[in-house]
This record gives sequence, structure tokens and C-alpha cells, in this order.
Amino acid sequence: MQRWVARNILSHVPAHPCSVAFSTGDSLYNAVAPHCPSKWLVKLDIRNFFESIDEISVYKVFHQLGFEPLIAFEMARLCTYVGTNPLNSQDRWEDSHLLPEFIIKLYQYPGQGHLPQGAPTSPMLANLVCRALDDRLSSLADEHSVRYTRYADDMTFSTSDVDFGREKAGTLIRLVYHQLNRQALNPNTAKTTVVPPGARKLVLGLSAEENVPRLTRQFKDLLRQHIHYLLRNDVGPTKHAAAREFASTAGLRHHLGGLLAFAAQIEPKWAATQRSRFNAVPWPY
Repeated sequence: MQRWVARNILSHVPAHPCSVAFSTGDSLYNAVAPHCPSKWLVKLDIRNFFESIDEISVYKVFHQLGFEPLIAFEMARLCTYVGTNPLNSQDRWEDSHLLPEFIIKLYQYPGQGHLPQGAPTSPMLANLVCRALDDRLSSLADEHSVRYTRYADDMTFSTSDVDFGREKAGTLIRLVYHQLNRQALNPNTAKTTVVPPGARKLVLGLSAEENVPRLTRQFKDLLRQHIHYLLRNDVGPTKHAAAREFASTAGLRHHLGGLLAFAAQIEPKWAATQRSRFNAVPWPY
């Protein structure tokens, strides 16, 4: 049922333009591209992202989409998980006055749920719940002449202005924390990072130092190294899989195939060269 909701209802509702994950046409390349090239990066992470989005917020999304209160309530219950979640209180439904009292009384257990990780509806609902947050952060970015995107719980601000400075970065971080608090979200302060000129500019695992996103040198070196050993007569797939502690050569093959597919999304020409070498590996049957 959740897959039906995701496919037939939520997939047709656009997220905020600054939200660059889980919507039709989104890709990691397009998520990183707005930050190329960057001189300063400010990266922030939202703690317990899905668990922090409560059932009332999900109800509001469905109600704003035009569903009647009872249907919106049922949809919110369908798409959330009620468990021992200290982030959500157990009585906020009754205090919220969002629904007629008789609807609440239909349920013996009034506990409020939250978005579960792994559910097909959770990413899209999280994006829709955060539309207002994205709008405020987008305006904040414009005021400070920086670019802003959010990839699920990863927020990135960037500028090509070499004189942006740590003082401005600190001010921006405090203002972002305030907006997260307004949304009942908490920053993972341990992951807040300011990257100055001269340091490596990584956004979502890709390099943002050039005009377009690039694979990192470490990623390329690792993939080339795998293929090198696979092609060596004195090593080959079986010995290399054992040396790298893969359960089987098939597991190693699928792993590298996934890496090549990912590389083809970012640097297709380089990936095509490595794919040609990979196809020459004498895999055992």
C-alpha cells in the first residue's frame, strides 16, 4: 500500500527546487553541480532526520493535498511507525485540534508515529514536510550570496567568493540552526563542517572543485587497482576476491559492476574505459 501511495500520489507532487534527492529526475550529479566550483563550503547534517518528522506533519501534507481530515489521518497513520520514539510526544494529536475529537477516539492507542527509514513513502513525505524549511533556507542563502541544496538530511551551502570567510560562515550556521529549530529538527553539530579555500571540496562524495562534479582520485585509484589485480595472471578473480575478503567472486563482480555504473553517471568516458578493461577479466563460471 505504501508503494501505491508513493507511486500514485506523492510522485506527482514536486519538492522544493533546492531539494535534490528522491524526486523524479534527481541524480547525485545534479545534486552536486550547483556547488561547482566552490571556494567555501558549509556542510550541515540533520540528526535523526526521518524519526524527527512526526505524524502530525505527515497529516498536514495529505490534508494540504486535498484529502479530507479522516482520510488524511488514515494516510498519515499508514505512512508512519508508532514505536518507542522519545522525539515525539504521545498526546500531541489530542492537543493539536487538527482533527475532530471523534476521529481520535476511534483509536485505542493514541501514540503518535514518525516516518520510518526504508519505507518507500518516507523520502518523498520528508521532502514535502520540509518545503517550508527549504524555502526559508533558500531565502537565507540568497541573503548571504551562497548556494543551497538539501540531499535528504545533508545540507550544503557554497560560494565561489574566496573572501567569504569564517565569520560569515559562522553567522550562516547559527541562522540555519535557528531555522532547523523552527522545523523541530536538530542539527548534528559534530558533522557541521566549514571547508575553506585550499582544502578539498567534497559534496556527497564527489569533488566540487572544478566546473562540473568529478569522481574523487581515491575512488578512481581504488577501481583501477581492483581491475589491475583481476587482470594479473598471478592473481586473477579468485585470489583477489579472497584477498579483499569477498564471500565469492560473484560478489566482487557485482560490487565492481555497481561502482562502474555509478562512475558512468559522473564521468562516462572514464567509466567506459574502465568498463572495457573490466569486461576483459577472465571471470570463473
